[in-house]
Amino acid sequence: MREGALVRTPMGRTRPGVTAVWRGLCAALLLALAGCPQPVQDAQVLVVVNGKAISLEDFNRRWAGLSPSMQARYRTIGGERKFLDELIGEELLLQEGRRQGLDQSAAIREHMERLKEQLVLDELMKQALHATDVVSDADVDAYVIAHPESIRQPQVVHLAHIVVPTPEQAKDMKRRLDQGQDFGAIARKFSIDVVSRGKGGELGPYREGEGPAAIEKEFLHLKVGGVSEPIQTDKGYRIIKIVSREPEDQKKKALAKARLKQELQVEKRRKRFEQFQATLRANASVRMADASKLVIQDAGTSAPTP
Repeated sequence: MREGALVRTPMGRTRPGVTAVWRGLCAALLLALAGCPQPVQDAQVLVVVNGKAISLEDFNRRWAGLSPSMQARYRTIGGERKFLDELIGEELLLQEGRRQGLDQSAAIREHMERLKEQLVLDELMKQALHATDVVSDADVDAYVIAHPESIRQPQVVHLAHIVVPTPEQAKDMKRRLDQGQDFGAIARKFSIDVVSRGKGGELGPYREGEGPAAIEKEFLHLKVGGVSEPIQTDKGYRIIKIVSREPEDQKKKALAKARLKQELQVEKRRKRFEQFQATLRANASVRMADASKLVIQDAGTSAPTP
């Protein structure tokens, strides 16, 4: 959740965005430490809390920082007046923290310094990773053309087979089929698979990956109506026919493309970040001090004994 959310609801439940709230509190403490309160005209003041004014500008800025869903939620529990009440509560907490000297705590100051550094880094990365550097749908389509396996779904095919005990019989079955004899009729007459024989060898749907890859490669590439060469298995010699092939699930395909787009975006930003960092290093003076030997070790080696 974006900054501006408050930590507790009226019922005491924690709202999302605690980290954002903590950053907001730290930012407020930073302003207090800096000792630079902004003068506010009385006409702009909404409330004064122990001498500290909360202005209309402050309120509007914090309200605008809420997500649309949080604004809608506030409207169901008292609207902007409820939000103002919570801002008052937050200001009271900040004042109490300062009264207890927490703003002078070394741990708090160090944490705020780290937070400032992180905010600077975040802003720098926003500038370095340009908003225009986005992966378009055309980029995704081009990637899919070059890497079709990236969004390929497992095939679902309907199979039939003929199983015979010897390679000689298998060759004879294949010869009959190549001559145009009916697959179902041959299966009913010659197949030793008692389960499928009465159905003309029909096995029903088969999803890619359900069986050994070595066997799948012998038939999954076939067109509908295609018949494989005899395949040796532990139950005999099989001749497999592709009866039909189910179409791709377009919803799953769209989801796969959406995931791929996110992955490509992350990868594009990673490369740009590495380029940006490489440029900084190329133009920087970096000298490793002798003490760096304490932390720079070859993989698998231990630190030298003094």
